[in-house]
Amino acid sequence: MLADRGFSDLRTAYHQIILLRDAPSFAHAPSRMRNLLANLMPGLLSGLQASPDPDAGLSAFESFADALGDRDSLYGLLNESPGVLARLLRLLASSRFLSDFLCRRPEFFDTLVRPEELKRQKTLSRFSAELGSLLREAGDDREKRGCLRRYQQTEMFRIGMKDVLGELSRDRVGKQMAALAECCLLAAFDLACESLEDRFGPGFTGWAREQVAVLALGKLGGNDLSYHSDLDLVYFYADQDPAEAWESQRRCVRLVERLDEILSVSQGEGTIYRIDTRLRPMGSKGELVTPASRYREYLATRAEAWERLALSRHRFISGGGRLQREIGAMIDDFVYEPELSPEEVSRVAHLRRRMEVELGREAQQARFHLKAGAGGLQDVEFATQLLQLKYGGEYPELRIPHTLTAMGRLQRLGLLDEGAVHDLSEGYRFLRRLENSLRIAATDGVSTISRDPRHIRKLILLLGEPRAPYCQSPEAFTDHYRATTGRVRSHYREIVAGLGGEL
Repeated sequence: MLADRGFSDLRTAYHQIILLRDAPSFAHAPSRMRNLLANLMPGLLSGLQASPDPDAGLSAFESFADALGDRDSLYGLLNESPGVLARLLRLLASSRFLSDFLCRRPEFFDTLVRPEELKRQKTLSRFSAELGSLLREAGDDREKRGCLRRYQQTEMFRIGMKDVLGELSRDRVGKQMAALAECCLLAAFDLACESLEDRFGPGFTGWAREQVAVLALGKLGGNDLSYHSDLDLVYFYADQDPAEAWESQRRCVRLVERLDEILSVSQGEGTIYRIDTRLRPMGSKGELVTPASRYREYLATRAEAWERLALSRHRFISGGGRLQREIGAMIDDFVYEPELSPEEVSRVAHLRRRMEVELGREAQQARFHLKAGAGGLQDVEFATQLLQLKYGGEYPELRIPHTLTAMGRLQRLGLLDEGAVHDLSEGYRFLRRLENSLRIAATDGVSTISRDPRHIRKLILLLGEPRAPYCQSPEAFTDHYRATTGRVRSHYREIVAGLGGEL
């Protein structure tokens, strides 16, 4: 019977069903509980059969029941509420990330019971107000760090749950995660400042808010984050009086190190966010925090063509208004004012080829690479950013970090035809949807798809789009993937060639 229901490891599945049946020694009225489970079992097995991974779903359900403790109430509720059972199984069988959280924090099962909770969306101001209220009630620095970690995990669970249950579009998921990350980053910045006031004086927080700027690049810069994404950050500080320059740099470096410690150091339940600062001037060999004057000199003398692309997706998270305007003007001058030469386009195309060969490795490893593979996300991003660099000097409205919005504006300005925009934007959305589905199912930032039909079949179920033509079989999915990325690659090549670059 279990094999017919889609289970692969029959021995383990049978053992987990026995565990569900046999109440712990402290349970009340085990015979009643067993009857409730017997009534629940047909719906439970049917729901798991329709899920992306019946084995993982059953294992997670047993772990959740054990964590919750009150099995009588759980089985009774699920017998009376088929909708709750369907939502719970969808979540447990679709996402290791979400099921692990629910087993650690079973009290959040209540959000699945109350459908109205699934309809709420939060803005940056809402996130900040909620977190600020919680932090004000916390005690010392350790309690505040724990509060920040719990809030981030809770809100990631809420976003992921809504995503898995189809209550959020892919675009909304990216924006919600970016707003949450920005909120947590701002709170962590203030916590880092406060923790250093004993060393640098009670006015340090106010000083740092004005004199230190945090610049986001990559997905956070584009306000479109994925699950398990690093935060690409670059730090600057305002030029100081020469007599105070060394002390200011020491303060800034210590602040940034403390910020990284708050966000990136695991405290038993994982990190809040991983911070990546390798896009700073001179990469990992450069200064952790760059003074404004030195950044100006770097952009004028040492920055490379690929950095123009990276900086086209910049967005300030914090910093005094004057410092933001100063650094922002430097970046705009560097990214958009110089004419984009065919030689620069060729260097960018060469870098893209290297990424495809060294990171994509699709042929050698029998997989699709969503980011670095042929026709992958980087083709869309590089093509769009090259056009932004080409025309952003003449059209300031193109100086925006969001890829899809930039494509729409390129079309309205007559700089990219409707067919290309359609194929590139649809390809981008499709690949990002796949990326989100893969990452929420896992516990890390995976970006590859095995070509094994068994794995593709699971991915199809994860997508939750049973009526989509490409979800009817692994073969249909593979054909659609190749056709979609083929169109993206064709447009990428046309754009590079049209800008005078050599492929």
